[in-house]
Amino acid sequence: MDSDSISESKALFAPHKRQREFISAVFSGNYSFLCYGGAMGGGKSFVSIATMLMLARIYPNSKWCIIREPVPTLKRTTIETFKKLVPRNFIRSYNQQDQVVTFTNGSQFLFMAEDWYNDKDFDRFKGLEVNGFLLEQIEELQEGLLDVCMIRAGRWKLPKMPKPLIIATVNPTQNWVKKRIYEPSINDTLPDGWFYMKATLEDNPELANDKNYTNQ
Repeated sequence: MDSDSISESKALFAPHKRQREFISAVFSGNYSFLCYGGAMGGGKSFVSIATMLMLARIYPNSKWCIIREPVPTLKRTTIETFKKLVPRNFIRSYNQQDQVVTFTNGSQFLFMAEDWYNDKDFDRFKGLEVNGFLLEQIEELQEGLLDVCMIRAGRWKLPKMPKPLIIATVNPTQNWVKKRIYEPSINDTLPDGWFYMKATLEDNPELANDKNYTNQ
């Protein structure tokens, strides 16, 4: 879909400049992996979940898996952000036991925790048939999970197919993400089809102008 046709009303919130750039990159069709990284407060999670909701709306009967570690954090952060963004009249059902949301157009969100200590081979993910993933705070996840997601994205077949897609958010880190994503981004050696955008607090005018937040 032409990124110019993605209006702010479809984005479910009013994105700031950097968030709009990220949304445009997602819908450009040029990338299969997009990572929004950098400082806390830059609006990474908000725009990533909003973008997933746009994908679910644009592609009826599509399936999207959202992963964060661990379960309590997933429920306290990612799912709460989702609840703030999703239009209530877009939800058909919400199975809170399995954490599966079904939308009125048949699309689904599957919220999952990595749970690496109990599933070191990622067996729970190897059978997934989805169109794409959101990996929230990818620095908290194992590198092997990213490789599994790359194989599983696009396995759910539709008459109108979105491009297999993985979106990730990341805070500053010294682990595998720095070597595999951040350093190649600054050296212009990312693999073809990969995109990295750095967020700063100043990118988010609402928080950047909030002295109670910036003086903490």
